[in-house]
Amino acid sequence: MNSVAMDPSSNDIEPKRIGSFAMTSSAGSSFRRHSLSISRAHSFQLNNEIESEVVSLAGDAGDLALHSSRHGQSSRISFSIDNALESGAGFPIPEDNMLQSYGFWCSDPATQNAISPVSPMPEEIISPFSTTALNCSKDKDQDEDEALPLFLEYIYCLLHLSVFGILGVLSRYLLQRLFGPSTAGLTSHQSILYLDLPSNVVGSFLMGWWGVVFKEEISRVSNHLAIVLTTGYLGSLTTFSGWNQDMLDLSVHGHWLFSLFGFLFGLFLADHFIIFGIETAKGFRWLLKRINRTKEREMSSTKMKWRVNRYSRHWAVMVVLLLFLGALWSLSGALLKEEFNSTSAGPQLWLACLVGPPGVWIRWFLARLNGRGLGKAGILRWVPFGTLAANVSAACVTAGLATLRKAVNTRTCDTVIDGIQLGFTGCLSTVSAFIVEFNAMRGSQRPWRAYAYALSTITLSFGFGVLFYDLPVWVGLKGECLKIYTIEENDKAGWVDLTLDATPPSFTWYKTLFDAPDGADPVALDLGSMGKGQAWVNGHHIGRYWNRVAPKDGCIKCDYRGRYNSEKCTTNCGKPTQTLYHVPRSWLQPSNNLLVLFEETGGNPFDISIKLRVSRVICASVSESHNPPLQRWSYQNLFDGTISINDTTPEIHLQCADGHIISSIEFASYGTPQGSCQKFYRGYCHSPKSLSVVSKACQGRNSCFIGISNSVFGGDPCRGIVKTLAVEARCVSSSIPGGASQF
Repeated sequence: MNSVAMDPSSNDIEPKRIGSFAMTSSAGSSFRRHSLSISRAHSFQLNNEIESEVVSLAGDAGDLALHSSRHGQSSRISFSIDNALESGAGFPIPEDNMLQSYGFWCSDPATQNAISPVSPMPEEIISPFSTTALNCSKDKDQDEDEALPLFLEYIYCLLHLSVFGILGVLSRYLLQRLFGPSTAGLTSHQSILYLDLPSNVVGSFLMGWWGVVFKEEISRVSNHLAIVLTTGYLGSLTTFSGWNQDMLDLSVHGHWLFSLFGFLFGLFLADHFIIFGIETAKGFRWLLKRINRTKEREMSSTKMKWRVNRYSRHWAVMVVLLLFLGALWSLSGALLKEEFNSTSAGPQLWLACLVGPPGVWIRWFLARLNGRGLGKAGILRWVPFGTLAANVSAACVTAGLATLRKAVNTRTCDTVIDGIQLGFTGCLSTVSAFIVEFNAMRGSQRPWRAYAYALSTITLSFGFGVLFYDLPVWVGLKGECLKIYTIEENDKAGWVDLTLDATPPSFTWYKTLFDAPDGADPVALDLGSMGKGQAWVNGHHIGRYWNRVAPKDGCIKCDYRGRYNSEKCTTNCGKPTQTLYHVPRSWLQPSNNLLVLFEETGGNPFDISIKLRVSRVICASVSESHNPPLQRWSYQNLFDGTISINDTTPEIHLQCADGHIISSIEFASYGTPQGSCQKFYRGYCHSPKSLSVVSKACQGRNSCFIGISNSVFGGDPCRGIVKTLAVEARCVSSSIPGGASQF
């Protein structure tokens, strides 16, 4: 049997491939040692089932990677390999097989003169975090590893994922701020250079280091550290949902080509940066081996000292993580409470730190679906269904939240939704695992699987996003684009008659025609029956309406004395904040005025009404001590600015709205009147001619003025007292229109 030759004087373990192969299982595993000699033309390779499972698990194996659960899973795969070997089946491995790129070369440190490249053992496939997975031999110290009970190991891993997930959120936020519009201006939500592009690129690069090349070295320290660095930190640093949402924002504004380029460009960069990370990590590891060749034993001993493989070390790490997580959550909660109402981005970040860990947990549990396929037969085993489900579900939730944000459109809602998108959905989705799976498939025997997987992920995420986000927004944008709110263009829409028993839907356009009320009174639309949206009259935009109802409680007797409180003197409890919206009469024509509304939340358009604003009562109160009207002031000397007043008598002026006249004088008193408008009453001093003088001067006129002097009212009613004239008059329109309400 041929062997792999190696220079005995060299400590390097780079194998040289020749025409035969040897396969060995790890000591203590359920595998038997097999040896198979075949010709160069029939090289050894994993069968389709095993290769499918390898590429599917390249990114994340979920909780199957835990020490407590990997034995049962590996037994199933070992059975299939053993049966295949016993039946004499051959599995050719090409010389450029992608498994070599992912660290599946194996050597036995005890046999330096005969080193064989081998295919990965089942434990290597299912648990990339196991030390034996990459060494193909167990050290004596590794045999003494003390595993935690299953439930403690889950808690232990969840603590790791929580802390590193929050660190991933903070790193992603920092990169957003650094490269986003507020600082460098290189990325934005409205560009193919989407906001999370730097995070995805950096995460893909680091995945090549920590998730591919140095995973063995990291696992020697702690299997859990390998999990949290890839699944926890890098999975939270990168996000697929934010990438997908930015492409949806481009498409909703009609930039479909930019959306396509955004996906292709993002995929291209992530794929090439993970390759760049793998190659640089390989070069760095080679350099370390050259530098530390003479100290290899000392370094190996040092690594084992740092290995977390005892109960005491597990508990110590768990306590530290628990304290650190508690500190992070406490600080985030306190800062969120303090800054929640601020306009900065701080509240979004603190909320993201609170809700980010559950997203990591869900993605980690979903990763157990990778490598299983569909049904008992395991159809499509090569598809990482766990990663696919995490990315698609996060994209759907993000799109739904974006739609809700547009519908509600408040600062509080924006803060909460931005925090959930940054934290929960940002951690639920991942690009690092997605791109390492894509890269593994592209280097396998069936590279078309990589493109099928990427296309499926993008198509499903973007398709559901269009359904949840684009369609509701398009209903409004299409109408605005076509200008169906104008008289000239409103026929472009396919209007349907609305029945009285119809259920008011959301995101709907309505139109109707109405005649302008007679007279000159101001006109308003009563939109109290609607929810939230926009209104146009004859193509003129009235503005946005939103009938939010104030809380029923809180309206108490008004008293502004004492310390300031924003809840003092609240009014209209239990009523909408605004229902009436002014329509200038200059926008109206005598008949067939077009009213168009875009309703976002639902409402009853049949209860919309037109109301008139009629100024029924006008009041005035002027005393003798008031200054005279300005028109009586004149500059006698332009150089020194002295002023002379020809007549110092004050005047009271009354004026109704245009098209109205003073129909009656409800109250008039020259003397010492008391009270306020509509609550005037006579004082101890009163001129009996007050009502007759004011009525004669004002009744039947649109406006009038009366001098405040004793001569006007036939004498001084009370000597030595400063007199005041208080008047309350009623105005009426020349005609009260029928069919319109007054308020």
